[in-house]
Amino acid sequence: KAAKKPEYTKEFDEFYDACPTPSKRGGKAEPFKIWGSLDAEDRSLALKAAPTWKRQMASRDPDKVPHLATWLNQRRWEGFADQSKEREMAWAPGI
Repeated sequence: KAAKKPEYTKEFDEFYDACPTPSKRGGKAEPFKIWGSLDAEDRSLALKAAPTWKRQMASRDPDKVPHLATWLNQRRWEGFADQSKEREMAWAPGI
């Protein structure tokens, strides 16, 4: 019996599309499983950090881009979220 394909949420698809593409991307199922185990705040932070991560990985060899499941499991968005927040504050007048 074939495994049932998960129904991805709109939020996850937005996140997935915002992330860099490693040469051996793997599937969406494993990252989606991890995504579902994160609380709403962590999902929000990861979603905000994804574009920064994608920009930083753009010039990198695709073989060196971490798989999305690895990035989520190791909570690597935390460093990227901090960078995004610093950039927003630098551009926010009066803060």
